[in-house]
Amino acid sequence: MKISYKGPFILGISVGIGNSIKESQEALLKNAKSLKETVEEGKPIKIRFNGPYSIAQYSGDPLLDEVVAMKELEADLEILNTHSGNPKVYADMLKLTEGKKYDHSTGTLTPYGYQFQLKQIVEREQSVYRRTPKRQLLFFDCNDMHHWNDLTDYDEVTRHIAAVGSALSHNSRNKGRGNRDRDLVTRVMQNDSLVQRIHGSAGDEFLVNVRAPNDKLVIIAKKLIKSAYQNQMEMYDTEGKKQLQELLI
Repeated sequence: MKISYKGPFILGISVGIGNSIKESQEALLKNAKSLKETVEEGKPIKIRFNGPYSIAQYSGDPLLDEVVAMKELEADLEILNTHSGNPKVYADMLKLTEGKKYDHSTGTLTPYGYQFQLKQIVEREQSVYRRTPKRQLLFFDCNDMHHWNDLTDYDEVTRHIAAVGSALSHNSRNKGRGNRDRDLVTRVMQNDSLVQRIHGSAGDEFLVNVRAPNDKLVIIAKKLIKSAYQNQMEMYDTEGKKQLQELLI
């Protein structure tokens, strides 16, 4: 593959918000159609570092998800229950399930790990509140991937995707106060949040599952987008960051 661009860049991000993965994807799809921009061959794309951002909330009839990973999880939990009296088999199986939970390049959950953690959260919330509080899904998608994969080094694009996932995972946790933006995000999120890489250990799409007021969801999305942009900028030295400033609008 001929690499036509070797300078610094930032992957742009769009977000769809809904009550299910399908709803958040639908919001993202409609938004993408309305915000389609012309990409110049051989040139980096300008990024809106301080907004306005490409964020859309779903409106329409409810769309339900078919959770394939849940079936695998239920099968594994059944095996664990069956062998609870056999320490060695149980320990081996527990180690296997732990290995399936995380995408190690980004620190985000796999679909399997997402369902595992969500199951625990739902059970805990039902125990505490006697009900399951409503949760919202924010679907993050890196923009113009065909453009960047054609324009520059594939491994470099992969590193940018990892930086995006790492930022979403780090800034969605309700632990610590690394900076003001992160503090705002964690304050409007109510307790547990989950960040999943949609296709396990591959792909450029991430799902953030939060319990937060509806009027705070766009705020959360904006802050997480900015944290992902900032994390990509930190990949470069001073000269690289200077060049990136010229691409920010």
